[in-house]
Amino acid sequence: MNRVLSAIKSLLDVIRFKNLPKEKRQVTFYNEGESYWPHIKGLLLATLEKKNKSVCYVSSSLDDPGFMINNPNLNKFFIGAGFVRNYFFQSLETDIMIMTMPDLHNYQIKRSQQKVHYVYVQHSLASLHTIYKHGAFDHYDTVCAAGPHHVREIKAIEEQYSLPRKNIIKLGYSRLDNLIKTTDKNLNLFNIKKKYLKKSWLLLHGDQKV
Repeated sequence: MNRVLSAIKSLLDVIRFKNLPKEKRQVTFYNEGESYWPHIKGLLLATLEKKNKSVCYVSSSLDDPGFMINNPNLNKFFIGAGFVRNYFFQSLETDIMIMTMPDLHNYQIKRSQQKVHYVYVQHSLASLHTIYKHGAFDHYDTVCAAGPHHVREIKAIEEQYSLPRKNIIKLGYSRLDNLIKTTDKNLNLFNIKKKYLKKSWLLLHGDQKV
């Protein structure tokens, strides 16, 4: 699809999103593109499975695997990566926005002028101090932690810079959980013992409590 058609589609999808009844856009997921899909897939599918409510899925890529999900409660929208996306975020009306993109409000992607609760989902196991810019998570209300190291680091950042306390969810790391499930399935196929397979949180950190 060329740029003009892509821009037109993104604009039409933003209009379609805004025309949804408010009760059908209470929870919204945003994905930058197909490479980030493994990190948000598990939470999106779990939300669809556990909540019999409408969920919105918004992406900047037409090739996003999330668009292939066939679920009557999932509304899918393409918003591109240019000015239409910027407008979408600035005027966003949803109760909860779930994303894997750091640096919210620091660059083009701004917090909405409306009241929205922003949730960050980790797309890396790396330390929050090593690969992210200063203030990468400051404008999120809730941060999901892939392991206890993220919990400690979020609290340390808040203390160091006198930031408001965020909600912290011990979510684990979706990509590793998917790998464990795949390996578990293969081991069952060959009747191989799997005592070392655990959920990503325990696999990474044993029984350590946070």
